[in-house]
Amino acid sequence: MAKSRRDARRGAKSVPVTTPATEAPATDAPTAAPPAKARPAKPASSGARTSPDASFWSGFTVSPVKLLLVRFALFGVLAFDAYLQLSHAPRYGSGFNVGNLRLLDDLAPGRDAFAATELALTFLFAAFALGAGLRLVPLAALLYNWVYFSSQLDSYQHHYLVSLILILACFVPWRVPAADTGPRRSWALRLILVQLGVMYLWAVIAKLHGQWLDGTALGQQISTPWMRSAIERVGWPTAATMTVLLEVLLAVGVWNRRLWPIVAPLGIGFHVAIEKSGLEIGLFSYVMVGLYLLALPEGWLAAIRAEDARAWVARQAQRLAPGTIGAAVALGLAAIAVALLLALSPLVSAVVVALAVAVTLGGALALRTPGRATAHALGCALAALLVFACGRLSTEVPEYYKFWAGSSRRLGRLDETRVAYTRLLEVKPDSAPAHYYLGTYDLADHHDDDALAHFRAAQAIDARDPRAFVAEARWLESQGKPAEALAKAKAGLAGRPGDADARALVDHLTSIAPAIAPSPAP
Repeated sequence: MAKSRRDARRGAKSVPVTTPATEAPATDAPTAAPPAKARPAKPASSGARTSPDASFWSGFTVSPVKLLLVRFALFGVLAFDAYLQLSHAPRYGSGFNVGNLRLLDDLAPGRDAFAATELALTFLFAAFALGAGLRLVPLAALLYNWVYFSSQLDSYQHHYLVSLILILACFVPWRVPAADTGPRRSWALRLILVQLGVMYLWAVIAKLHGQWLDGTALGQQISTPWMRSAIERVGWPTAATMTVLLEVLLAVGVWNRRLWPIVAPLGIGFHVAIEKSGLEIGLFSYVMVGLYLLALPEGWLAAIRAEDARAWVARQAQRLAPGTIGAAVALGLAAIAVALLLALSPLVSAVVVALAVAVTLGGALALRTPGRATAHALGCALAALLVFACGRLSTEVPEYYKFWAGSSRRLGRLDETRVAYTRLLEVKPDSAPAHYYLGTYDLADHHDDDALAHFRAAQAIDARDPRAFVAEARWLESQGKPAEALAKAKAGLAGRPGDADARALVDHLTSIAPAIAPSPAP
């Protein structure tokens, strides 16, 4: 019975094996034809071995739908992750560096190079997510590993995992031709899941000590009130032990297709819970959710047809961008707009514009099919517009200038500090610190009117910050106006009663101007 079931599963391949041997006479020539006609069953058997239900270790395959989902989710998250690194650029180039790899100590990027690289990675990852420029995945992996391994200023540990995944991503067949509807074999995707298993196993080993198992470490990591309340109901030691057991299950489960219906929802839910716990770990949870799409059972995606989605995208591309050259020109203008609006530096602008135009034109010229060339150009244009939207809607650009100014001020680079605060006011006119520091620099240069304008702008923006009030009060005192100086100092003290500088100035002005009647702070 077992043999019959096995033969039934094999299908047509069993027919030429049993029929000629048991029923056909050896001397009957016409019966020799069926085995010859049955030879095409071999490719069918080979196709069965590459079905999405194949073994994890001996025949790992994914459907085109899953490949497209993973590509869009993973590279989409990495695009936002790269853009969020922009505000960290001012920390680079201080003159002192310690690399993750010692041989890269002297090759670490400076501020401009880091900013240009992260913007380039933002554009590339967004283009990959949209199916454009996929031949440049190795370039993106090289840039990413360079900025990560060359300096320990990058404190996000999950970036090490991402660097390994990007190396493996260079060997993944991300592009799925429209005519290819069968499963795709990929050893690189299998190794990505193996890497996840290794990560969970190491996480389990790291948690096998008293401070974790008794719940102390877990209690220090969770800051969300409702989550703390829920955990306290079961107890911190119990929750810590359950976390270890869950990670053991995930470590083993990502390597076993039969466990995927359990592992996929547990893994996604686990990392969503980590994101909601209050841990400041960047976009690690979102990267993991994108990777867990690899563990979705193929049966859950059976209702989605990749060829229908590609056909729809192709139709929209033809409507929105009827000509490849027109799309390329539109992308170039969009990229230039991005660079100019961000206005980080001439170097950064040149890199972003050159890369965007090169990827668009190079890809469009390399693709001979008009539809594919148009879709490629449109994907690049959308990627450039994503960078533009991030620059206009997020706070990363103001944070970039804020950190650049603060870093330059601490290093004593006053010319850079003035430039950084000036740029900060261009993108964020309501920055009280920028007005205050520019006022102090103008005052040092004897540009009193400009300094007072900055001080009063800072006071109007943030009345709780006493620095601008104190600075103007000291200027008034130097001009022989103690009464006005005392009033201004008291206004600063009212905004923050505990400020030592404001309190000291009020006491000083009161002591040197006894004729001024003391009055309570407003």
